[in-house]
Amino acid sequence: MKSNRIKNIIFDLGNVLLDIDYSLTAKRLSEVTGLDINRSLMDHGETFNKFETGKIPYVVFFNYLTKISVKTALINDMLPAWNAMLLEIQPSTWSFLRSISTQYNCYILSNTNETHIQWFDHYLQKHFSKEEWYNELFKKCFYSHEIGLRKPDRYCFEYVLNNEGLIASETLFIDDTLENIESAITLGINAIHFDRKSQDLESTLQNYLK
Repeated sequence: MKSNRIKNIIFDLGNVLLDIDYSLTAKRLSEVTGLDINRSLMDHGETFNKFETGKIPYVVFFNYLTKISVKTALINDMLPAWNAMLLEIQPSTWSFLRSISTQYNCYILSNTNETHIQWFDHYLQKHFSKEEWYNELFKKCFYSHEIGLRKPDRYCFEYVLNNEGLIASETLFIDDTLENIESAITLGINAIHFDRKSQDLESTLQNYLK
C-alpha cells in the first residue's frame, strides 16, 4: 500500500540506520558461555524478550547467561560480546537523515535494550551528535525496553501512533524484518521491507515518496 500523503516516517534502527551483524554477537557469546547462541534465540528466547521489553535489568539478564553457561562466564566478558553486533552509522546515512527530517516527522521504533542503547548513545556522542539525534533528526525515539513493547506486536505500533497522534495512512514504516512489516500493514501503515545489502536507503525512500 502506498500513500501520496506521507507526513511521518518511522525508521527501524538496526540494519536500516545502524549497521549491525548478529553473527558477531552470536559467535562471541557462544565462545564466552560455551552455549550455542543464535539469532533465533536472541529474537525469541523468553529471557531475551524480557530484557528487550525492560521487564528485567541488564544485571539480571547477564546473571541468567552466567547461570546457564557451560563455561565460567563473567559479566565483564559478556558485555562486549553482547555489544559486538553493533557497528556504525554511515556518514551518508547521517547526511540523509538531516535532509529527510526537514521534510517529514521522523521517528525511531527499535527492538533494543539498555546496554545497546548505552553503547549507541556513547557512539553518537563520539562520532556524530547525540543532541542532534534526539532533538533535531527525530521527533521521538521509541525503544522497546523503554515502552515495554516489542515488534512485531501490533500494540507496539499502536503505541507509537497513539502517543504521537499519527494517522496510519499518513505514516511510512521502514524495517529490515518482514514480520514487522506485515504487522504494521495490518494497521494501515505504509511500509517498506528494506534490505541494506541490496538497497540504498536514500534512493529507496526517495523512489517511494515521489
